[in-house]
Amino acid sequence: MDRILKLSNLKILLAEHDPFIADAFQKFFKSRGCVLIVVESDEKGIHLLEKENFDVIASELELLRSSGLGFFKRVKSLNPEAVKILITNYRDLTRVPKAIGSVVDDIIEKPFPFGEFLEIISRHIKIQKEMNSYL
Repeated sequence: MDRILKLSNLKILLAEHDPFIADAFQKFFKSRGCVLIVVESDEKGIHLLEKENFDVIASELELLRSSGLGFFKRVKSLNPEAVKILITNYRDLTRVPKAIGSVVDDIIEKPFPFGEFLEIISRHIKIQKEMNSYL
């Protein structure tokens, strides 16, 4: 429970084309005190990132042009502190470009329980806080 309380007030950007999945994410994160903004394309995500920062940025691989590398490289330059998560439908992660690991913090495969997604966010935020405490 303490972990979930720490995640309240997070600002999350999700690039998701499926309205049912986007709605489920919206309900889940809103019930935990998070702000979730959903965009339907990587272009809309970049446009939004040029105006504001997010704590977490997640996007489907299938939604991204150029296998996601260009999008997440741009995200890294616009919002370097954000936790970056790639969502994929691929069961075989060999289809995910190897270089993506240099620009995302984690990869999660659909379908996944929201609890697993929370664990990923929590783990990376904890790592960031620990790293910042050494600076």
